Formats: sequence, C-alpha cells, structure tokens
Amino acid sequence: MERQLWRLEDLRGGDAFGFTLELYFLTLRQILSTFTSSPREIDISFYIRAFNAITFDWKKVKGSLGTLQIILNIVCDIAIRDRGIFSNCKYPDYINKELLELLGNMVEGQEGKAKEYIEAATKELLNAGWRTDNEDFLKSVLVTTQEHVALSDSP
Repeated sequence: MERQLWRLEDLRGGDAFGFTLELYFLTLRQILSTFTSSPREIDISFYIRAFNAITFDWKKVKGSLGTLQIILNIVCDIAIRDRGIFSNCKYPDYINKELLELLGNMVEGQEGKAKEYIEAATKELLNAGWRTDNEDFLKSVLVTTQEHVALSDSP
C-alpha cells in the first residue's frame, strides 16, 4: 500500500519519473532473464541509453518526495534479498553505476522530510546483515548517500 502512495505522489509531483524507472527495471529484469550468455555491446549501449533517456530530466523532479521514495525503494530492493519486487536479480554493474549516479543527484543537498527518508533507507541498508544480496552495490549506495547528504548522528 505504501508503494502505491509513493507512486501517486510521484505521478502528482514527479511526472511519473519514478514509476517509469520502476517499469524500466521490471522490463530489464525480464530481458536479462532470457539471456543465456552475456549481452552484446549493442545491447548494453541500448540499456544505458534507455536509462539515460528516462532519467535525463531528474532536476525537474528532485523535489518530489514520492519520486525520491521510489528511487530509494529500488535501491534497497536491489541491495537486500527478498525485500521487494526488484530483489533477487543481479542487475548489471553498468546499470547499477547509472542508478548510483542518479541516486547521488537525487539525494544531494536534501533536507527535511526527504533527508528523513534517506536516513531511514540508509539505516535499513546498514542493518540488512545476512540479507545483503549485492555487497558491492550496498557499499556503493552507502558511500553515495553519505557523500551527498550530511546524515544525522541519531541512532
């Protein structure tokens, strides 16, 4: 139910940016599951360019709390096994890199409620323990959030 509320807020204030990003990751997951070998260079280029086409205007939606929540949710799902609809899939490093860059852009300088959401996601990632599905990605997410947001010292 909570994700649906974020999507509604994303539709209202984020021009469906987050929702479109979710569709991208669902589609990519389906495509990657059909490959029996590594994707060709042309496929990789297509996936990256599709991601960039979706996310090129991130500055317009940076203030949307729903959009931010969706992005944080995608990141947490990828990092934590069995957490959500994007969990349990090894997304390629070249896509994770793009997602981390977007995350950095979206969290940079955030204050107020947005900062609270970022801190909550960071705490969840820090407490994931044995459920971590992608340790390298998890570490990169934590570095990204800590580089771009001065997180509170609260426990």
